[in-house]
Formats: sequence, C-alpha cells, structure tokens
Amino acid sequence: MGKKKSRYGKHEMENQKSNILDVKNDVKVSRTSRYLAPADFIFKIQSFSSLLGQATKRVQSTIFESGGYKWRLCLSTRGSKGEDGGDHISLYLSIVDMDMLTSGWEVNVNVKFFLFNQIENQYLSVQDADLWRFHRLKTELGFDQLLPLSSFSDPTNGYLIDDSCAFGAEIYVIKPKNPTFESIDLSKTLESPIFTWQIKDFSKSDKILYSPEFIKGGWKWNLLLYPNGNGSGTGESISCFLHFNDFESLGDSELEAKFKIRIIDHVSRGKEEKESSTKFRSSGVKDWGFSNFFSLKDLKDATKHYLLDDTLLLEVEICGMSKVKEIKDVPFD
Repeated sequence: MGKKKSRYGKHEMENQKSNILDVKNDVKVSRTSRYLAPADFIFKIQSFSSLLGQATKRVQSTIFESGGYKWRLCLSTRGSKGEDGGDHISLYLSIVDMDMLTSGWEVNVNVKFFLFNQIENQYLSVQDADLWRFHRLKTELGFDQLLPLSSFSDPTNGYLIDDSCAFGAEIYVIKPKNPTFESIDLSKTLESPIFTWQIKDFSKSDKILYSPEFIKGGWKWNLLLYPNGNGSGTGESISCFLHFNDFESLGDSELEAKFKIRIIDHVSRGKEEKESSTKFRSSGVKDWGFSNFFSLKDLKDATKHYLLDDTLLLEVEICGMSKVKEIKDVPFD
C-alpha cells in the first residue's frame, strides 16, 4: 500500500527536488531533506502527547556544546510569543552559561534545525538564510512555525511515530576576526597591447640585452633577453623575460599581468610563443618569463629564418592586467 502524504509533506518533497525558498514573515527559509544525521545534537522526545497536556507546552533539551559555546534546544507548540506558534511546532535555540561570556558579548551563527522522518529514515533540514545574532538581550532565536502541528502529527508523514519524535541542530559560529580584503583596479585598458623589439647584430652580444622602455596599460615595461641563456637555459636556449619598470607608481600594491612572448620568422612571419602570468610587486617579483624560451640550435638553423641578417625579432603582448591591493581594515560597514 502506498504512503499517503499530506499537502505539507508533498511541499517538502518539492523543496527537496528544486530547493525552493519558503518565504515567511519576509525571511527566506530553505527546507531540504538529507540522510546524514545532525552533526551537533539530536533531541529525542518520547510520549510527545504529554507535552500537549502541559500548561506551558514547552520542553527543553539538556545543555550541549558547539563552536565553543553552550546551547539548549527548546520545543513548543505555543511559540515564544504566546500564540504566534499556535497550531504549529515551534523550535528555538537558546544560548546558556552567559555569565561565562565577556561583557558586551555577541555570537553570530548559522543554524540548521532538523526533524527526523522515521518512515523515510531521513531528516527535514530547515535553515534561515540570515545569520542569527545572539547577545544579552536576545538569548533565544528560532522558528515559531517550524511545521504545522497537523502535518507533524500525521503518522503518514513519519515525524511522530508511536508518540515519539526527534529533532536536531547544527551550529556554525562565525567568530570575529580581521579579514584581508583585496581591491582590484580594472580601469586601465590596453588599446595597443603588443610591443615589437628588433635586435640587430644579435651574435655580437653575449650579455643581457634590454629593450627600449615601452608603456602598456599605463605602466612602464622592458623585455630582457639573455642571448646565451640564463638559469636552466644556459648554453641551450635564449632566455626572455618581461620586466616591470614602474614600481614607484605601484607603491604597496601588486600588478597582476598575463602576457605572451613571441619570436618571429622573418620570411613566413610565423611565430613561436609562450604564455605566462604573474603578480609584480616592489618587494618581490620584478621580472617573469622563460629561461628556455627558444632553442639556440633552432635559432641558428638558417632554414628557419628566425635569425636573418643577424637580426632577431621579438614581440610581447600583454593580454590583461589588474592592480591588486590588500586592505587590512574593512573599507565599509
């Protein structure tokens, strides 16, 4: 025989599939289902009908700890504000042992409440989209209308079986600290991102060569070339690097740049290129590129025309850049 579902139970299943946000009292509340048990606390209640006969219609869990603080779960069928939760299951989280907290304390948390479906062997998870802010004048927060009492009591929905039920909680405490912010300036555009460098009498130089200074994106640059290689490319390749030459204007920020360096075939105008990116900073990286940029053997091969009339032709294209600055203090409320 198939299980009969109430309208509310069906709505929960729809939310599980589509993650619809249920909006009540202008507060977005997500309702989903999962098989994993609550990580912090499970509150099992037996003889639930006895609660309905009590004047307060309210029961508290034992104290449990999460995120360095002590808490209780409070279940009610009346709501914390008199009749606001009438005809509903109401569930609240209370912070306890407040005398142990510092003066002017405040605790911000993300909270998930859980209601166990004993038929499906899974948990209905209910979470407010906003952080909950606990302080001395607000020590209890939760949902006045977690679930209609009629839906909760319907045995075909699985929440109340043999007069027993179980609730749970997961609490993630947002502890205050000084975050690091980055401010990125993307305002400088690259109207002409390519710089071409023609090197004559290439074979007559065995020391580092510097291109003329050029400006791209409002910043000053050079290309550096090692004719006989540098580092791992020594004696095997020419080495080529992009050098940032404008640190006085950069200050304590850093400039992230993506670039390509090319060597040009004089006859076919074909190109061999390599691409990289890095962050240039006054206290760290000043140049970046390739120790093994292009093989000396291929360069000297007359059939490949990369070195013609002892002239070498290089290009650098700065494909994009952004100025990044770390900010220690929060720049806005």
